[in-house]
Amino acid sequence: MTNNTIKLRIKDIRTYYGNTQQEIANILGVSRSTYTGYETDEKVSISIRNLVKISNFYNISLNYLFGLTDRLEDTIINEYNSKFVAERIRTIRLKERMNITQFAKRLNMGISTIRNYEIQRCDISIALCYKLAHCFNISIDYILGKSETKFLKK
Repeated sequence: MTNNTIKLRIKDIRTYYGNTQQEIANILGVSRSTYTGYETDEKVSISIRNLVKISNFYNISLNYLFGLTDRLEDTIINEYNSKFVAERIRTIRLKERMNITQFAKRLNMGISTIRNYEIQRCDISIALCYKLAHCFNISIDYILGKSETKFLKK
């Protein structure tokens, strides 16, 4: 359901502010048809980097885009930083006093997947952001460095 929520929210926020799909596509550096897919196509997923760009452009919360809150504010504008995000994931795991095996099991993910995120082999996925938020009540804005507010505010 997260992907559908994201699609609805990015469309709603774009139309609310009166932007065209082409304008947002230009900001993201993608074609208009690719951006249209972000809003409408079940098979097209937006990257976390592009979600951060949309969040920054509108100065809105990533938690809002994920449908975890109806609050739009409380964001600090930062670019996506994979090193920072990897450290936040590791910090969350260690504060929960979990080894990587326990953490992966709690998130219903593979150990190698979590390890790849922690060593910056890949960008964090939308799925992991959502799972971290739900399992540990942690703000996605916090995970991605857009806010120092750690816990999710409804």
